[in-house]
Amino acid sequence: MSASDFREGFAAFATGDDRSGIHGFVDKAGKMVIPPQFNWGALLDVAFNEGFAAVRVGDLESGKWGYIDRAGKFAINPQFRSASRFSDGLAAVQTEQSGPWGYIDKTGAVVINPQFDATNPFSEGLAAARIGDKWGYISR
Repeated sequence: MSASDFREGFAAFATGDDRSGIHGFVDKAGKMVIPPQFNWGALLDVAFNEGFAAVRVGDLESGKWGYIDRAGKFAINPQFRSASRFSDGLAAVQTEQSGPWGYIDKTGAVVINPQFDATNPFSEGLAAARIGDKWGYISR
């Protein structure tokens, strides 16, 4: 069993090892608040951010990512090949394996079309994004 750092009062934990375990969330008192039911491959940066946590349902090859709220309910249904945390109200998502990255808002609507080879979370209104071998900063 392994666990992540606390963020927004919750920490992710895995039953089994990080790669094959099933993941859930505990609160600071150690109480299980969201039972183990998600797979995401590793506990790297898995945490609540801006009220949502990116989680994967299904295996590494065919699973889809979505976002749960603090009650453990899907706020954005699993539909993405990969997903990052919310920051400044947006999250980077990938719709196809090895496809480009774009950004969604908290309703799941695409607000920046997938076009980037790599992305970072928004911070202070900007995000680093890469096309080919060139990095730059994009605004919302």
